[in-house]
Amino acid sequence: MTSPMRRLSPADAAAYLARFAGEFARRGKRLGMDADPEVLAYGVAGKGAALFPGTRCDFAELADERGCVFVDGDLVVDAWVENVGGLAFVAGSLITHSLYNSGYLVVAGDLYATRLCGEGERYGTFVFGDAEVASAVFSGNHHFDVWGNCRIVEEVADARGVTREPRDGMRSWAAEQGRLSDELAHRRREPRPSPVTEASSIEPPPPPPPRSPVLLELERWIETCGLTQREQLASLRSVWLSRLGPAERAEAGLLIRRAINSKKLSRERDDLLAALGDQA
Repeated sequence: MTSPMRRLSPADAAAYLARFAGEFARRGKRLGMDADPEVLAYGVAGKGAALFPGTRCDFAELADERGCVFVDGDLVVDAWVENVGGLAFVAGSLITHSLYNSGYLVVAGDLYATRLCGEGERYGTFVFGDAEVASAVFSGNHHFDVWGNCRIVEEVADARGVTREPRDGMRSWAAEQGRLSDELAHRRREPRPSPVTEASSIEPPPPPPPRSPVLLELERWIETCGLTQREQLASLRSVWLSRLGPAERAEAGLLIRRAINSKKLSRERDDLLAALGDQA
């Protein structure tokens, strides 16, 4: 893709995503899940987001270690799109031959892909519009939810050993397909919010206060503890709950929601979040 138009602080990113508050407030029809704008606005370690213009290109790598990636419009990719463990938000539609996602990908428009591979349960792929996919492989309890209509011609769920080769294999396959047809490349969802192109159109709220040492310690622990999500839940309840003060609990809840996203543990996670709120 092209260079970003500019970088957004977490506050700027939250203001940008506020235009889509109605969609974020809804749940998907396929799994009944929700998408969390605060995870996207916060970015990686509180670094916010890089705002890219909508574009048509040959390939796109969405993961950015400096923060979340926002695409301000449609993303039309003639070969392949990869989001390897990153956070990404597409304000328009995503149209491509091949999509690989092992991170958190939210598409505000429609998703059209010939091949889709979703890997891992930490985040997922969420589409506010419609989704049309010819062939999809989901591995490691990957979450794929769609707010509109969803059509997958061929689907393999809970694949084992199937998704080790896709990134190279899907790249090679996509490169052989040539450019997207004009009919597919120009498909658009209407109505949708108008893209933001001018910095002056965003009025960010005041900058957030400095983060507490306990929150920084909790974030490092979640990223490096090496425990299963069930084990993390037990430790969060027995060790961390009592350490979090009233001013820290709201952000701690976001960190916990982002880390504990297994569908099997959703009730236990929500019970912990409720306890966190009760003690605030």
